Amino acid sequence: MNSPDQQLAIAAARALELGNLEQAEAVCEQMLSRSKKNPAALYLMGCTLYAQHRRDEAVAYLERCVRLDPKNPIAHFRLGEVHTANGNYTAALSRFDKAQKLEPQSTNPVCGKAEVFDRRREHKRVQALLEPYVASGREDATMARLYARALQQAGRTEEAISLLRRHIENPSDPPRRRRELAFLLGKMHEGRGEYDLAFAAYQSAHAAFGDPYDPEAYRRRIDELIEVFSGENLAQFAQATVELDLPVFIVGMPRCGSTLVERIIDAHPLAYGAGEIPEMSRLVRSLSLMIGSTLPYPQCVRDMKPPDADRAASSYVDRVKRIGGEAERVADKFLSSFEHLGLISLILPRARVIHCRRNPLDTCLSCFGEALHPSGHRFTSNLEHLGLHYRQYERLMNHWKNVLNISMLEVRYEDLIADQEGVSRKMIAFVDLPWDERCLRYYESKREVMTLSREQVNKPIYKSSVNRAERFGHHLEPLKRALAGE
Repeated sequence: MNSPDQQLAIAAARALELGNLEQAEAVCEQMLSRSKKNPAALYLMGCTLYAQHRRDEAVAYLERCVRLDPKNPIAHFRLGEVHTANGNYTAALSRFDKAQKLEPQSTNPVCGKAEVFDRRREHKRVQALLEPYVASGREDATMARLYARALQQAGRTEEAISLLRRHIENPSDPPRRRRELAFLLGKMHEGRGEYDLAFAAYQSAHAAFGDPYDPEAYRRRIDELIEVFSGENLAQFAQATVELDLPVFIVGMPRCGSTLVERIIDAHPLAYGAGEIPEMSRLVRSLSLMIGSTLPYPQCVRDMKPPDADRAASSYVDRVKRIGGEAERVADKFLSSFEHLGLISLILPRARVIHCRRNPLDTCLSCFGEALHPSGHRFTSNLEHLGLHYRQYERLMNHWKNVLNISMLEVRYEDLIADQEGVSRKMIAFVDLPWDERCLRYYESKREVMTLSREQVNKPIYKSSVNRAERFGHHLEPLKRALAGE
């Protein structure tokens, strides 16, 4: 029979595995209320906070865990992963070294080190570290991904493609890892102008996770948002009485140039690019309970009173202040917040919204060809569904433009590429900050980018992604028909 603490630990681990992060956090808090020095609770809380993108808090819990349980290799490894995500590479390598000494047979610390070297663009070190494993056929899928990237940088793309194919076709490799490798394979073929092979690789990557997206259910979701946040209703809903202008919400579809926009703002000395803050989504999920409504979101907004709106605003801004420190503007790049602009206009009426747009075909193709997390991007696995989803996103954004009284700037990716300084100046003026030349040299920033755009935004502006969809011709016919409403 498991003890109560063991039962709670199992429940937290199960919730974390299933992606029920709020439940996992609640169980961890229950464990820690019983004992603040429970290493398992501290470890699971750190993992849960990391999954919620609350990385600084995750570091604090995991450091407490390793102090109490210094011989736990997995805790050291997980702490190294969080340090890697934060761009604290020296600290990450130290943790991976400790994990390796405690568990020499594990390949996790080796992969951790290789990931750090890859992010630092030290591809020769990646190759040297992983060569013994690949030469003896002992590499796992993670090693294969990192080693293939190193081979590509060394001009040995044929060898890289061969290695990737071997693992993609190996059913013993985890589906999630094979999916990542298939996307990388597609990028390699695309880089060589082999667009048919690239498209086939992207298709195989999506096949690993099936196609459970329901476009009709999403249409109904957008219908409800438009109905609840109508112009007439918005005029009657309660608003926050405390006006705060700290947040800048960057919204749009994935792969729309939003990371570039965030980096330009982040380069300003009075601003902070916080990346993807899931706080608004968390607030939406908990709003009914917070305001004491029996109605689910968004219907519960009808029951919101001004003190409720103030409390909701404070809960979001307090979190943003902890992240942004002394910054006068904090950019939140949680793109799906475009669904929540109605609520944002009520609780943060002085917030600014930058709506990032890009050619619809290029946007959707880029979504299709990237390893976006499947849990939140099911619509990307099918070109028709991608087009249908895009049309609903566009329908909602058009509604917001017509009914919301909130500052909003539309930034087109193609315009930013064509006139970097002009559009950058417009963005900085929009967030009410003085112009600073450093915004043109955003790529010099040492702050780590956590999204899939990490490599693209760590270099000056380039034009190769404009009109990318043209290269895939007939493959995109289902997408074109869906976007056209056929």
